This record gives sequence, C-alpha cells and structure tokens, in this order.
Amino acid sequence: MMIRFCLQLICFLLACSACLFGCKKETFDDTVTEIETPSPESIASVDCPTLMLNAGEACDVNGEEGMVSPDCECVTMDSVDLISLEFINNFAAEMVVTVETQPSFLAGPTYVVVPASGITVSYYLPDGTNEFTSSAYFACPNSGVTYDIEVHSNSPSVDGAIVQVHVDCL
Repeated sequence: MMIRFCLQLICFLLACSACLFGCKKETFDDTVTEIETPSPESIASVDCPTLMLNAGEACDVNGEEGMVSPDCECVTMDSVDLISLEFINNFAAEMVVTVETQPSFLAGPTYVVVPASGITVSYYLPDGTNEFTSSAYFACPNSGVTYDIEVHSNSPSVDGAIVQVHVDCL
C-alpha cells in the first residue's frame, strides 16, 4: 500500500510539474514593416540625376560626344564654341581655383584643382561668342582671396582659343 501511495504521489507530482513547467501558448503580434525606396533622384549625388552625370562630364547624344552643361543638357561641339584655359601655377603648390566666364560657360568645371605643374581645362561658350572674360579666384595663405582676370576677343568667334590663367600668390 505504501508503494502504491508513493507511485500515486510521484505521478501526481509529475503531472503538477508538467502543468507548472510545461509549454504554454504564446501569442505574437504581426508587425508589418513598410520600406520606402527612395527615387534615383534622391539617391544620386550628382548634379544632373536624369543623366546620372555631373556638370562638365562627358556625355553622348546620338553617337556624338559632348559635355554636360550646368543646365543638365548634353552640349555637343556643333552648338558651342570651345575654349581652353591653361592654368599656370606659379605658387608651386596645389591650388583650388573657382572659375567664372562672361558670358557664362555652358559646360566646364566651376572648381579646378590646379597641381604645381599646371593644367589645361576645356570650357564651352555659347555658339558665336566673339569676346569673353575669364575670372579665376583662389585663396593665398598670406594675402587672402586673389584673382586673375583675362579678356579675350576674336571676330567672328573665340572657338579654339587658349587663354593662360596665372595662379600666383605674391
């Protein structure tokens, strides 16, 4: 009888422990996460997201090579006058130069890093331009912002002109 009572007690304890420590059903909340994918225009870190290019970079229109204008148009050689600014660095250290032209250039870099050896950069002006002014601004360690302004004219067009811009801190 004692054995029978012990067996019943053991079965009872096992049943109670199964109830206390057994698995219980858990409920989970379903969460819906919506991921909003940004448009290519907001992802792109370029001047012209539609072309995925920056102003001044090479582009292609119907197989004809051109350059991206600040207005995000691919400007070809037939519709512009091409000039070259030859930056001569007399400072003997790399300089960052801000460039402006009058009339405003259609394509070409606004900022140019001019190495100690100098560099030549192409700019596109409106077709039929017969006079332009180039202004180059750069910071000098001892004298602040310095500039070099060059005026060039040629009738009927300045197409093909090469103008020297001197980068020098006196």
